[in-house]
Amino acid sequence: MRSPRLLARLACCLGGLTLLAMGCDKDTTAPDFERPAAVTLAPVGVTGQSITLTWLAPGDDGVLGQASRYDIRFSSTTNVTPNWWDSVAVAIPDLPAPLEPGSAETLTVGGLEPETTYYIALMTADEVPNWSPISNVLIEATAEAAP
Repeated sequence: MRSPRLLARLACCLGGLTLLAMGCDKDTTAPDFERPAAVTLAPVGVTGQSITLTWLAPGDDGVLGQASRYDIRFSSTTNVTPNWWDSVAVAIPDLPAPLEPGSAETLTVGGLEPETTYYIALMTADEVPNWSPISNVLIEATAEAAP
């Protein structure tokens, strides 16, 4: 009799396009269908050229396990435009990997224009990647330019 664990691993690795598209969680032998939880962004500092954000790191599966990567995007164009995330929001490159779930994370978005309103949001992925829902869209204005 074949081991259910071996069969699950074979199904994951050889299961065709459908299973490959869904991926497998690296710490189980079953396909990984659960995505990371959405986060809530909050501002913790604003200057004329930057906005510092904070949030709690989500897990790989909801709030459990460690997620793999972040995608943080921003724009000075309102987030109510169709396909805001993909069409006008700018991705921040070279983001650090997520910390353990529940850890406080901070990031400073720099190089911004003074006295400008920005829309910032975040998504998290696990190793598959299953992507989280988009976070709240933080709406924050930079301060006046320094004299």
